[in-house]
Amino acid sequence: MSVDAAQLAGSPEDEVKTLPGVESISSASQSAAVPPLQDNEEDSFYLTFPSANEQLTDAEFERACELIDYYIEEGNRIVPYCVERGRDPDLFDRGNVWQEGFVDFLGNMMLSKKYNNLNRMRLIAWHFSAYRLFDLSSVTEPPPSEWFNVFYSRGVEELPDDVDSLIHESYDPWHRMETLFPRLDNIIDKVDAKYLHSQPLRFGEIAASYRGFMVNGDSIRYWGGVAALYRTRVLEQIERKIAERGMCRVLEIGPGYGGLAYQLKKTYGDKLQFIAVDLVESLIYSSIYLTTLFKEKALFYTDEKVVTADNGLVFVPSFRSPEFFRAISDIDLCINTISMNEMTAAQVDYYAQAVSMCLAKDGIFFECNRDALRAGPGRIEVKSYIALQFAERLSVENTEVAGDGNLDIWSHALSPAIVTASEREYPASVLHYRRGVR
Repeated sequence: MSVDAAQLAGSPEDEVKTLPGVESISSASQSAAVPPLQDNEEDSFYLTFPSANEQLTDAEFERACELIDYYIEEGNRIVPYCVERGRDPDLFDRGNVWQEGFVDFLGNMMLSKKYNNLNRMRLIAWHFSAYRLFDLSSVTEPPPSEWFNVFYSRGVEELPDDVDSLIHESYDPWHRMETLFPRLDNIIDKVDAKYLHSQPLRFGEIAASYRGFMVNGDSIRYWGGVAALYRTRVLEQIERKIAERGMCRVLEIGPGYGGLAYQLKKTYGDKLQFIAVDLVESLIYSSIYLTTLFKEKALFYTDEKVVTADNGLVFVPSFRSPEFFRAISDIDLCINTISMNEMTAAQVDYYAQAVSMCLAKDGIFFECNRDALRAGPGRIEVKSYIALQFAERLSVENTEVAGDGNLDIWSHALSPAIVTASEREYPASVLHYRRGVR
């Protein structure tokens, strides 16, 4: 099923400053100081809160509800679809860490189809990036107030109208934002600015202006992925593919709400076909987010034998992925960051084989997960499964990618330019190239 998605551009910065819900440093109720910044005047710094975001229109809200209904129906198809084809449904359902109750809690807030929940979807998407945008904290931090404690204990069914006041009553947003700046500097100073993009002021985004960008903690995660792709020259290979055939294909296993996809689509536009392979309930988030932000033809995959290049966005439910992986064999770049650690062993083995099958001859699997020593309780060590499928492996330790994973670039025929560039960018102590890893 293909549809045309509505394009919703974020508000220009000079307009955002005049909207309700925007707080300049000079008028902030909080007194926390922001460090001096080299690229902006001090009085140009401001925070923007959910009320200043561009709100969902009636048509956008209706479309989001339609997508929820569509994926509810897809979820009901999983078991009969798999049984009919002799497959284990558990291979394509939530496994391991994703069986935890908080996933149901957040999913139910989306399934309720309440306007505030969909309009501020980013505030209930912390299970994807481990960063709670609502209180600008890691998921490991305690809630900042009693209301947040009730909320994070699954005691709220719909986000209130005035979430801005909850934020100001509960914590100091300026202080929490400024702690991010050194890590953002580390990325900005190493990456060509054309590859980095502000958080779009949609879906309840909370962001601070910094060095010409609107940023928050999720910027570190997704910019970190872009930085690693840039420094290893994977982006240059993507650009060569675009020059050769007019487009490239990028597939992400587990794209979350679509944060990294947004960065790549903003850079390459309709020259990059982005393919999301994920659990049905997770595709609710990414499909709403990306089809709202980009005006491109979208394919909601239902076993098509051919996936044409005119679909800028493709959404593939995991239970339909065997048919998809058989239908396509020219993926230029496949991405997985952290989430394979959270799968079952059978799921990791399945995706390792599937990626190997669908990559182009010189395609790349950009994978960042914890190694055997750091996988942690309840997490799967994934590297040994992937190593069985690929002839070449370039490993980079301690990268910019958030989530404390180890970056590996896998390929059947890795471009020498990527190896050479990585040797220039990273110290020999953290870089390891291997051939014949099987």
